[in-house]
Amino acid sequence: MVPEYTDELTAPAAVSAVSDFGGMNCALSAIAAWLLLRIEEQPGSDPYALARRVGIAAERVDAGLAELTARQLVRPGAVARSFALTASGCDAYDRLASARRERLAQLAAQWPDEQRQQLATVLRRLAVDLVPARGHGDVAQPAAS
Repeated sequence: MVPEYTDELTAPAAVSAVSDFGGMNCALSAIAAWLLLRIEEQPGSDPYALARRVGIAAERVDAGLAELTARQLVRPGAVARSFALTASGCDAYDRLASARRERLAQLAAQWPDEQRQQLATVLRRLAVDLVPARGHGDVAQPAAS
């Protein structure tokens, strides 16, 4: 069985709480807000498959997609069973993403200094691993056309 929502900032209920944060109310249900974020962050993905991975029932996805479609925040995507954001959907996404960053900053501010320092160290190490320093020969070059 798939565990339900291990990430406080990605569960539909948490996304809904974030969508109401700081006066940026997007007036979306929890599932619609969650789907809006997933559709933008994972373009071309099947929202039903994404939801299934975290234990969300297909009926909830149906309701969320119906809400997003009725509000003209999404349209069918280029790939079967995918969706893409409309211009209004992009605006709503920007508000939700901003509120989510603010919420993460609030949570991090509550951590003891030692934990914040540990997180900063891990993030710096991850950044170096993902983006090698310029001028080093270990950077993969694009394939010739």
